Amino acid sequence: MATSSLMSRLLKKAAKDNNISLLEDSHFFDKDIVYKSTTPLINQMLSGDMDGGVRPGLYLVVGDSRTFKTNFCVDNMGDFLDQNPDGIALFFDSEFGAKTCFEARGIDQSRVIHYALEDIEDLKFKMTQALEEIGPDEKVFIFIDSVSQIASKKEVENAINENAAADMTRARELNSFFRIITPKLMLKKIPCFAINSYYDSMVNMYAEPTIKGGKQVMLSSDVILMVSRSQVKDDKELKGWSFNYTAFKSRYVREKSKFSLVVTYEGGIDKNSGLFDWAMESGHLKSEKQGFYQFNLEGFNNGKSYRRKDIEENYQEFFDALVKNQDFKEYVKKKYDLASVEGSGEKESHWEVDSETGEILNG
Repeated sequence: MATSSLMSRLLKKAAKDNNISLLEDSHFFDKDIVYKSTTPLINQMLSGDMDGGVRPGLYLVVGDSRTFKTNFCVDNMGDFLDQNPDGIALFFDSEFGAKTCFEARGIDQSRVIHYALEDIEDLKFKMTQALEEIGPDEKVFIFIDSVSQIASKKEVENAINENAAADMTRARELNSFFRIITPKLMLKKIPCFAINSYYDSMVNMYAEPTIKGGKQVMLSSDVILMVSRSQVKDDKELKGWSFNYTAFKSRYVREKSKFSLVVTYEGGIDKNSGLFDWAMESGHLKSEKQGFYQFNLEGFNNGKSYRRKDIEENYQEFFDALVKNQDFKEYVKKKYDLASVEGSGEKESHWEVDSETGEILNG
């Protein structure tokens, strides 16, 4: 057949190009897990599966000051380095305030290259040049701190020359930056975490926040997490914070899905964050009397009742067994699965699509 002949000729001509293949043989759609978080809730939030993990692509963490953004990214970097002994991290830094986070997480700083940044163009040139040097099988984690707090060259020049004119180049340069790096991150299988902030609407208090950096950052991101915080108290004493993440955009979980990561001053990240509430929803914990709970998991059904604090502090073996329980894992996955109909295991036959961006809005 003529078509088969044409395909054979085109594939033969492109035989030396590893980026060209039959669609059915293409490996670029297989976004393999690069590493797993040691916190099941983070895996669920970033991949849609507690047994999943972080894939190549752009992960944007957006929020106000003091919402654990830098620590969250550094913790992910630590998990990547722990699980990839031959891997390295690239840290593109415009804020110069993260060193204590690296020390607190126990990051081996001899495996991290620090790029001090002066402006957006500096970020674009340095990161593009670094990506060009990285081979397809070399393991790299990238962290940008931050997208929102870096000026353009024009903005700096205007300040030096006492020119009060508005800078119209910043969004254009950021759009250019994200267009350049997005395919490279995918082709070289690199996860990139970046910190950003947002604008609230001055007109409509119910409008969604506007992510800083232009439209391209929205299009390029695989996951955008909006984060806020609330206090964690014990007998009116502040013990830490619950950092509350909302999936503003995700290729893996439903938009507006919510996750709460508990971080205490004494213990740091609570690795069991979210598990108690999910166990209540799934029926693996029962409450027959307000404030008291019973186990409903094989090996733990002793008929006794406990307060929540007692379970969380003294029954780690319950949580260890819970995250290995297939029914529990399937329940949580189905709760957030982008492609599942609530209450069934069937797939949606209709997708709601954003007419402007082409993004799937719900599953």
